[in-house]
Amino acid sequence: MDKETNILSKLDKISIFHRKEKAELECFLSYWTHIWLEKWNKRINLLIGNNHKTEPKQSDKSTKGNGLWTKLECKEEMTWDVVATLIKHSEICGTQIIAESILKNAIAEKDEKDIKNAEQLLTILTNALSKARRLSQTVGPLISIKIDKEYYCCFANQNNNCF
Repeated sequence: MDKETNILSKLDKISIFHRKEKAELECFLSYWTHIWLEKWNKRINLLIGNNHKTEPKQSDKSTKGNGLWTKLECKEEMTWDVVATLIKHSEICGTQIIAESILKNAIAEKDEKDIKNAEQLLTILTNALSKARRLSQTVGPLISIKIDKEYYCCFANQNNNCF
């Protein structure tokens, strides 16, 4: 089953469930949204404007990891494994970005030849899964999102012609 068909199948199931059990679905979504927003507040750091002392810098390790990441053939499967581990350990906000970051950092410690070796890929995945489990026990933001001050002011003033 391809990805689009799988998504449509899930949407159909949700639609049927919504028609049959509307109150239960709305209760679940309300509860889940509340939990997700709590995680968002704990894990996301919004940087608005240009003056940030804590603005993250990209390290050489990160650059190397990004380069090897683009060459990795099984990145989608590895990402889903790390996402599943994050979710299992109550990290439900930004899981895709966090999982990719964990994997890129794990890959950065290897050479290009290692990402073509099945045994080394398994080691990378094992290390990434361990890091995902440890990450769930930390406190504080994991993701920083930089927002241009003009973009923020545009929506704060409700002016659609600000760019």
